[in-house]
Amino acid sequence: MINHVDGLDLSGVPIAFLEAHPFPAFVLVVPIARRTRPRFISRDTDVTVRHYDDEPALAGPSVHGRPVTSSTVAWGNEKWLQVLQGRSMDDCLSLKTVNRLQAWIEGDEHGFGEYHQDNPVFVLELQQPAVVLHLAKTMVPLTPPSSTHSFCVITSQVQGSLPVTTPSETSASPEDHSASSTSLQNPRSTTTDTRTSISTDVGSSISDKVSPVAAGVGSYFPTTSNPGSGRSARTRSKGGKRAPYADKSSAKYMQTALEECWAMMDGFDWAATELGPREHWAEGVDPLLSVTFQSQTQDVIWLGDELRLLYNKPYSVLVNHPTDFGKPAREVWASVWDAIAPGISEAMAGHAVYRENQMFGFGKWGDGHTLESYHTWRFVPILDKDKVVGFFNQTMDTSENILAERRLSTVRDLSDQMLIARSTKEYFASIADAFEQNPKDAPFVMCYSIHEKPKDPDASYATVEAILESSVGVPFGHPSALDTMDIKVPIKSRANFGPKSDRLSSPTLSAISALSSGSGRIYHISEDNLEWPIAKALSTRQPVVVNDCRALVEGFPLRVWEKLPFSAIIVPICSESTLDIPQAVLVLGLNVRRPFDGEYDSWVHVIRSQLASSLVSVKASEEESKRQEEAAKMERAKAAWFRGAAHHLRSPLTLINGPVEDLLSSSLTPSQKYNAQLAKRNVDRLTRLVNCVMDFSRLEAGRITPRFVATDLGAFITELAQVFRPAVERMNIKYYVDVEPSDKLVYIDPTLVETIMSNLVGNAMKFTESGSITIRLTYGEYAEVSIIDTGVGIPSNELPHLIEWYHRDSADVNSATTGTGLGLALAKELLRLHDGELVYTSEYSGESENHGSTFTARIPLKSRLVTSVEASDVKFGAYGKAIANEALRWSRDEEGDESNESSEGTGSGQDTTTSKGSEGLMFEKSDRIMIVDDNADMREYIRRIFVPYCKVTEARDGLDAYNKAIADPPDLILTDVMTPRLNGLDLLERLRSHPKTKLIPTVISSAMQGDEAKVDALIMGAEDYISKPFKPKELLARVHLHMQVGKKRIKLEKLYAERQVQISVLSDYCPSGIMRADASGRITYANKAWRTMAGMADDGDPNSWPLYVDEETHRQLAAEWETFLGGTEREASMKWRWKQSGRHTSGLYIRLDMVAPGMSGIMGCLTDITYEEERVKEAELRRLEAEESKHQQELLIDLTSHEIRTPVSAILQCSSLVKENLVALKDQLRWSAQVGFKPTQELLDDLEEDVEALESECLFV
Repeated sequence: MINHVDGLDLSGVPIAFLEAHPFPAFVLVVPIARRTRPRFISRDTDVTVRHYDDEPALAGPSVHGRPVTSSTVAWGNEKWLQVLQGRSMDDCLSLKTVNRLQAWIEGDEHGFGEYHQDNPVFVLELQQPAVVLHLAKTMVPLTPPSSTHSFCVITSQVQGSLPVTTPSETSASPEDHSASSTSLQNPRSTTTDTRTSISTDVGSSISDKVSPVAAGVGSYFPTTSNPGSGRSARTRSKGGKRAPYADKSSAKYMQTALEECWAMMDGFDWAATELGPREHWAEGVDPLLSVTFQSQTQDVIWLGDELRLLYNKPYSVLVNHPTDFGKPAREVWASVWDAIAPGISEAMAGHAVYRENQMFGFGKWGDGHTLESYHTWRFVPILDKDKVVGFFNQTMDTSENILAERRLSTVRDLSDQMLIARSTKEYFASIADAFEQNPKDAPFVMCYSIHEKPKDPDASYATVEAILESSVGVPFGHPSALDTMDIKVPIKSRANFGPKSDRLSSPTLSAISALSSGSGRIYHISEDNLEWPIAKALSTRQPVVVNDCRALVEGFPLRVWEKLPFSAIIVPICSESTLDIPQAVLVLGLNVRRPFDGEYDSWVHVIRSQLASSLVSVKASEEESKRQEEAAKMERAKAAWFRGAAHHLRSPLTLINGPVEDLLSSSLTPSQKYNAQLAKRNVDRLTRLVNCVMDFSRLEAGRITPRFVATDLGAFITELAQVFRPAVERMNIKYYVDVEPSDKLVYIDPTLVETIMSNLVGNAMKFTESGSITIRLTYGEYAEVSIIDTGVGIPSNELPHLIEWYHRDSADVNSATTGTGLGLALAKELLRLHDGELVYTSEYSGESENHGSTFTARIPLKSRLVTSVEASDVKFGAYGKAIANEALRWSRDEEGDESNESSEGTGSGQDTTTSKGSEGLMFEKSDRIMIVDDNADMREYIRRIFVPYCKVTEARDGLDAYNKAIADPPDLILTDVMTPRLNGLDLLERLRSHPKTKLIPTVISSAMQGDEAKVDALIMGAEDYISKPFKPKELLARVHLHMQVGKKRIKLEKLYAERQVQISVLSDYCPSGIMRADASGRITYANKAWRTMAGMADDGDPNSWPLYVDEETHRQLAAEWETFLGGTEREASMKWRWKQSGRHTSGLYIRLDMVAPGMSGIMGCLTDITYEEERVKEAELRRLEAEESKHQQELLIDLTSHEIRTPVSAILQCSSLVKENLVALKDQLRWSAQVGFKPTQELLDDLEEDVEALESECLFV
């Protein structure tokens, strides 16, 4: 704990209680609240502070000359130390948080209204560690009393997780014990309705109940919830939201609960008890009561000699509230007194007591059934002057956590068992083993497998047989556990069943209501209690609860409790949405001491899902085992058939070989001799193949027993190597034999080792085109014979399958004869008979520059029992010579390939059978056919058929044929399917994808029979498929037909391509717009001129033409277009103006269906008539200009007349005035002549005006 500050007397603080408090608790020294609080003053920061003159916030009294502040904590328990993690309170809290804490502690009525004095809870959020503390406060006076300061005892509950430092304090508490505690009842108060008090939310899985944080694993702080919030509040808290009591409504609830507790304290007559009046109680009791009443966990104080119970609101759900408040504990907890009496004695002796996950049976549920519940509790003594006056008791209901862990353990065990189950027998045994370990939640179990019997297709019911596979807690031969049952199940579609179909209700299970708030997963049975309702579970595909199964389980053994279970559940093992009848069903007894609530239901459904998925896996595993067994049977049957077939083939081969040899010894023409030799070679090949198959079947049957002989292996290998030297050197390949000298004798079967080495050397020759082949013998732990070649190597993707039976490599270069895929596999098995092994490495030419392969036969150097050697019919080297002779033919074939590459018929070698009836053939000497086959004899045979009629080109494999076809395309390709490097179908695919060869007719020949191979070839584009053996005339006729058709097709395709180019050029360079539309009017083509007229980009969609005209034009064109499409007119013409380009166009459209039958769509031609429109506009403009000129002339005349009239009028007026003035002047002059002339000023002025008037008129004119 934190040491108290020197100089402070903490004797008035309940230190012992706070030390044992399960959550952080600490003591502050705070000033006593004033009547008038200073207002908050806002500064430029985000922190709001108060001014107390020079007094710091949360300041305490001065001790030894230095102030004690609340932020330094006067005292704190060990849990508070964990929260601080070695830091001071100032480091953990911001100034703003300190200010709010102060406001809450001192009961501030100004600002921060959420933490005023009426709010009993303060939420203190810490970031590191991420803990939310819900604080409650209790004021305790200082010792000695102070008028300015007091102690503030802070207790808390925790939201979050803290590290564990004290193992004894660790409690496996549930994520929300308050929810479980609400289901506990007073032992004297029971409910008559079965299970009606149990909530059945199944919305969360069992895994939610045991998560480390939620369940308090790794922390002694249990997650709590509002005790009055019930199940719904707990469910909401799982989502990570703030606990319900953090809001204002919960704060109000806590305040009400606090007031209720104090009201009961004040209303109780304590004077009538041994405790006496409250004023005589120990001083430390009231602070403890305050802490207890404000706590949100189930807390109680046991006080006095009779240990009277003073409990808070959360604790009230455990007792008969309010009757039990203040009663002696012995009366309240009489049913469990024997279990808690030792702890009480220890606590009264002054020792703290702690019990974790203790089971109690004081709760009741249903019809008075004892409730299985688990609690973690503690007793903390209360001392008064070294005397124990009582103890503080806190309890936490950990039932949910214990139950969840127990059930999760069953799920884990079941999962582990299912991982190793490979059959239905093991599957059902695993179920029994898993449930055997959990007798509380599974008092009895019966597992039935369901098997459908044959049914009438028109029947409405299916009869199934239920077979009891395993059971737990069920006596053998019990009438309720029949070994087999026949059950009728209605055949229903998805519409016939579901969550709410055919639901029954049970009076005693009404609270469950089919579970999960009407999810309908559970069906309840209340009447038929004489047999298990398996039929209903199978028909509904939903679990069925048997409410009363006491009659059915009578006689079952007691596994854990004192009474048998009274209810059970029938669980069909299937998905809820399946239409199939479930393949298994589980009859599970329910815990007699726990209600079938949401957690129980979730556990059952988790098990159901796990069993359903595991059953599918087990069924699949069984099916796979059956398939493997069937495959093994087929392999054995195949080996037997091979043995029989090989045996029966030898007789006809002997009858063919003899006459052919006789024929060869007679006088023959060159053509006849060639045919006889061809037949002899292929008879020998077939004989070797039959022998190989016989060896394979004998190996499979284990009927080959090596006859070991001590042999000089060096001499043996040297002699055998010489058999292959002529063939290797004929192939222009360097040949080396490197034998390490040794005196050791190696125990081998010479015949088998000859077969091994001949196959390995033949394989090297097959893959080597140039370079060298080396045979090397070395000694070490084994005698190692290595065959090293510098051939093309083996592709890396084929190496893992190289020595498997029937595997044929695709990279051989000398495969003149088709391999069987048995040589290397046979060598490996023969070496295994010598306790040896075949190892190999290879670098492929397409993957590495240093290509080649190395095959090493390892033969152990150990002594063996020598078998007596009988005279063998097979001479030494016979097997090797046969392979060497075939290799010699490869070299001859390669030499002859050049001369046969482009053979042209001159009549030599022509078969008379093919010449007859060939008059109708239309081969031309320039016709060329390519023959693709890896068998040189087959190539030569086919070549001789066609060489009289056309040129023949040969190719030994698919890749060679492809390269030659690209370089010089033939008129037809005749290819075998099984060709090396590139098989016939892959060759066909490549030919069809290349522009130079995509039209070459290709005919596939193959030894594979059946429609599937033929259909595959035709689908991939082959013109024909010919099965071997074929008739020469038929082959000739078919090839001739496809060649002639192919040549005509190529010619037509060429003409078509030329016409396409011509039309394309014409369309692209034509100045008129050309378009094509389908029958629905959608434009499928428009040339560049059309797009240019429209102002459209080259990649624009021509169907977006409405965007390139105005709305009025669009409406007009659309109406005319629709009329034309739906009408009977052969052609239509339209005119419009494009908005984007401003061009005027005229379109002429023709319906192709009226031009020629069978055609559809519309062709259109668009002409640019912009120049015509411009000419019309120019003519109209000239007309308008002429009219305007005429109008202007008329206006000019009018204006001129008007302008002339004005000065004339002015002149006339002026003249009249001048006249008057002259008359007056005349009169004056006449008069002045009599008296003498003297002009007056008036006369001068008039003359001046006349002169000005005349001047102005002159100017106007």
